[in-house]
Amino acid sequence: MMARRLRGDVAIGTQVGGFVVEALLGMGGCGAVFRARRGDARFALKLQSLAALGGWAHREVDILRRLDHPNVVRFHACGLWRDTAPEWFYLAMELVEGRPLNQWVDEENPSPRQAAALALGLARGLAAAHAAGVLHRDLKESNIMVRDATGAPVLVDFGVGSYPGAPRLTWGVLPPGTPQYRSPEALAFRKSHADVEGAHYAPTAADDLYALGVVLYWVLTGHAPFPAPGTPSEVEHVISQPPEAPRAVNPRVPDALDSVCSRLLEKQPTARFPSAAALAEALELALAAADDEWDRPLCASWEEAPEPAAPPPPQDGLEAWLRHGEPALSPPRRGRRPGRARPSAEGSRARPGDAAPRPGAAAPFQRLSPGTARAWRPAALALTVGLLAALTLAWALTRREGARPVGRERPEMASTHASPEAVRAAAPPPPAAHLPATAAPPMARALKEASPVKKPDIAPSSPPSSQPSRSVGALARRAAITAATCTALACTSGPEVRPAPPAEPCPEGAVQAMEARGLRIGELGSVHFARGEPKNVTVREGWVRLRVGATPYELANATLSGRLIVSERVYGRFTEAELNGERFPVCIELLYPGDDLRGHPRVAGNHFPAEPIIRSASGLRLVRRFE
Repeated sequence: MMARRLRGDVAIGTQVGGFVVEALLGMGGCGAVFRARRGDARFALKLQSLAALGGWAHREVDILRRLDHPNVVRFHACGLWRDTAPEWFYLAMELVEGRPLNQWVDEENPSPRQAAALALGLARGLAAAHAAGVLHRDLKESNIMVRDATGAPVLVDFGVGSYPGAPRLTWGVLPPGTPQYRSPEALAFRKSHADVEGAHYAPTAADDLYALGVVLYWVLTGHAPFPAPGTPSEVEHVISQPPEAPRAVNPRVPDALDSVCSRLLEKQPTARFPSAAALAEALELALAAADDEWDRPLCASWEEAPEPAAPPPPQDGLEAWLRHGEPALSPPRRGRRPGRARPSAEGSRARPGDAAPRPGAAAPFQRLSPGTARAWRPAALALTVGLLAALTLAWALTRREGARPVGRERPEMASTHASPEAVRAAAPPPPAAHLPATAAPPMARALKEASPVKKPDIAPSSPPSSQPSRSVGALARRAAITAATCTALACTSGPEVRPAPPAEPCPEGAVQAMEARGLRIGELGSVHFARGEPKNVTVREGWVRLRVGATPYELANATLSGRLIVSERVYGRFTEAELNGERFPVCIELLYPGDDLRGHPRVAGNHFPAEPIIRSASGLRLVRRFE
């Protein structure tokens, strides 16, 4: 029988180091994970490109060989494949029959008792790793599997972990990791050592404990304590501002669990638990004293009757913010949805993907991201919020004026003769399709110019509201009065900075379309705005099309369509990909590899807001939501 192709020259029935490939479980930028068997036993077989791995392949093997614990995935074998001219490194591990933590939590809607048991298992696994001198360094929901049979958590993917004496494989200020789970001390170190040659942060067990606190916070509340730190202000917020207490976000969280989670997220490492073993002891005590409150699901289920309907909020997020202030966080619904079958376990078992927590969907620009909203609470509220509200409203109104209506002709691909790995920037669209490319003008002129703007067509993912439209002009006048008063009180003037773009959800079906093609949330790629060696290039705001390079593997040479947004940095949001004649929705943001922050920084000395100069080499990150 002809073997069915899975990826490249790997097909069902292929023998890799004595393991027979049975099914594809997941794919990433430099390899894939298969279900395989040897004799009567089944394994998770990770197959990774030698060219892309470098020394990381042996790093993970060295780590797994040091560990033997039921809450840590077990190592079985490794080697090179094929025998002649090997191009792949294979790693055979225990096949964890279960689901990634984020999927398990969303489907099972655990109780506080179950959440504490999960945290206890993870604490024990971390304690074993730390006792062996191993740091995970990338602890997050998608690197935790939950066994279907027992509900026990299992730590997987130690690919960027470390141990004493491990060779250094990166030369940036921070080691590899996921920004949203980095500790305050790591971000503070990067901030203070960004320009120090040779500076390199050395993580400790406290970093793993902080990341576990981020995971536990999401399990308890359905939200991350902070958004992924993609701007300098968001980085500062993680460094210095406490998150909302879990119980304040979700009243179903018992006090004891609230206390444990809050301690894990303390800013100072010494204020956290002294060790993972100490965390485990605290969780054991909390579980021993738990009452019936701990058996109620943490979130409302989809089957439960909805809360009494409240008056519908204004459709426009900025209008809502001006009228009512920032929205409060609330836990999402969880559990199996009525009429929806459970996803096939074939695609979820032992898949060490990078899926991030799944926040509740919202209409585009409906609300500021929770972390951004919380960051605007400190002092000078009357002055700062009034001025920012007016500036933001004017910026949003002018953005709408230039928003690309649905159905307009696509901008043409810029002509270039770059290699397949090169990225091609698009020719600028017609002036009518441009987003405004200037810095915010003086407030009075901005509001005067924005007042007659009509709303553009709305994409299908954001259906028109059935409520009567409110007067944006009245709000603009209100904002202008507030800003004028605040400016007079401040008695200062200076260049006005256009704010970063507000949060918005991905296109409908984008996350599912990416995952169906083996793309993982959080996966990185690279693009170039010009062929050849990296150089300074001038870009313009508006709709663009770029061609992806060699990574991510599943998007190699695809064409991405999206828009560039000019602020302090140049932000890029890509919502459609075209590959081999097929178009599908995506959710990909521009990422600067030098600092792991969203958007691309301007080149120093660039004083032309409308035409920023950036370096031609940039990066991409697959996201679940544009923050």
